[in-house]
Amino acid sequence: MDYYHELTEKWGQFKKIDHWLEQVDTTFISNKAKLNLLFEPIEQEEIKRRFHNHFGVFPPRFLLDFYKNTNGCRLFSNSLCIYGFQAYPSETFEPFDIVKETERVFSQHRFDQPLVFFGALGGQYLFCFSLLDPNRIIIINADSFKRVKEFNGFEKCFETIFRNLLDEYDLLGKKKHINKRFRNIPILANLSFEKRFLEE
Repeated sequence: MDYYHELTEKWGQFKKIDHWLEQVDTTFISNKAKLNLLFEPIEQEEIKRRFHNHFGVFPPRFLLDFYKNTNGCRLFSNSLCIYGFQAYPSETFEPFDIVKETERVFSQHRFDQPLVFFGALGGQYLFCFSLLDPNRIIIINADSFKRVKEFNGFEKCFETIFRNLLDEYDLLGKKKHINKRFRNIPILANLSFEKRFLEE
């Protein structure tokens, strides 16, 4: 799936700033807010080293393939995030860090298998895989820590959510069905975290 092409086809070219690419100024949220952020890839050997140092194994192929093009992303006003590795802490935008996010979840809840948390939908639904079976993507509710869905592979998971969100945002980067409960808080009104975006 060429998600970069689909984003540029709808919203035009990305602009390179420092070590990230940004697309669509969403000034109705804030002066610095962007609809889509992609982070420049870092060396694959560095990714393998950092992943292995923390998890004791090397990253699965799907993650390495994704990281060839970008060191994580924050798409649709942070609605679809794939974590990366923080490499430039002094910069304005960084990806959420896969190691730190996994540690954060484990500090709140214990699981019966070794999971790696690598992304999220609106912060409400967390994407993870077991080191015992990395090709099965598990979606977990961030409040209850219960499993709500599984995908057979990263590609299916990412494409399903991406396409649902691509249709949800207009050419100005505004959510078509805003979260009315947060209508007075633009950053939350424009965030997608509804379970329906997980549906195939």
